[in-house]
This record gives sequence, C-alpha cells and structure tokens, in this order.
Amino acid sequence: MILINDGNGWVPADGFILDDIDVGYDIYCTDWDMLEEDAQCNHAHLSKLFDSVIVYCKDKNSLKRLNELKRKAAETLASDRGDLYSSFMNLLSL
Repeated sequence: MILINDGNGWVPADGFILDDIDVGYDIYCTDWDMLEEDAQCNHAHLSKLFDSVIVYCKDKNSLKRLNELKRKAAETLASDRGDLYSSFMNLLSL
C-alpha cells in the first residue's frame, strides 16, 4: 500500500502482467479518507488496513494515525456491531 497525502500521490498507481507466468500485479495508492472509511468496517475489504507492512513513514504522526485506525477497526470488529457484521458476512458466504 502506498499511503498518499495529496493528489500527486496517485501518479505511481498502475497495473501490469508478468507475461512469462501470466500473473497480474497492481500498485495501488490509498489516501487517508479511504482508510478512515475502512476503519468503520462497513465492508469486508479490511486487509489493506490490517495486513499492510510499513516500510517507510515520513513522520511519526502518520504512523500513529494509521495505528489508531487499525485499533478503531479492531475494536469495532470485537464489538456487538462487529459480531453482527461477521454473522452477516458468514451468511453471504453460504
């Protein structure tokens, strides 16, 4: 995940296919608004929030903000609302 702070950050977003093995890859960017939405747990696409590994962070405030969003999402998933959400998602997978 490339976390961007302004519109110029969308430039590196791209997709490509390694022809010799027919595997596609995406380089995608995410902004803070998208992560804020993810932390509300209104959809099942939480892996970019929980599974992303930080390899570079310009400042500690950004890292602190990201960790706070992870904590917020984890608390939501552990709450009654999260239990309802998990039950709903399990029904969808049947």
